[in-house]
Amino acid sequence: MLVFTVLTTLGKLSMLIMMGIYFIFSCTVMAALRQSEQGAETMVRINKEILNPLFYLCFFGSALTALVLVVTRSNDYLAGLIFFAGTFLVTLIKNVPLNNALLAASGELGFTHTWQAYLRNWVFWNHVRTVSAIASGALLLWPAAL
Repeated sequence: MLVFTVLTTLGKLSMLIMMGIYFIFSCTVMAALRQSEQGAETMVRINKEILNPLFYLCFFGSALTALVLVVTRSNDYLAGLIFFAGTFLVTLIKNVPLNNALLAASGELGFTHTWQAYLRNWVFWNHVRTVSAIASGALLLWPAAL
């Protein structure tokens, strides 16, 4: 039971870390890239660099923890459901395909057009991830505030 509690606590921490990642992209990174002449190329590089062991640990650890919270019907069930659907599934279904399309278009003549469409769509779905992660984080932290 202690091992489960420790792992769940570390998993919840990874959920909060992911919340910060989504938030910083929504409120800072994408705005800066939008204003940069090299924004599209920089985003392609970011998408390559972010795929590292520490990010994978937080990304998949947070998704697994959220799923555990849902399956075990814990007190944090709603936080887990919001996080899993609003961040993990949105990433897989929306953001990753957009990242792949941007990478595939890099170096092509229509790259600027692809980048503009990418910005509109990717940023929208990242806002969905951000709001979902913040709502989930608030639900996780609320009992501690009482």
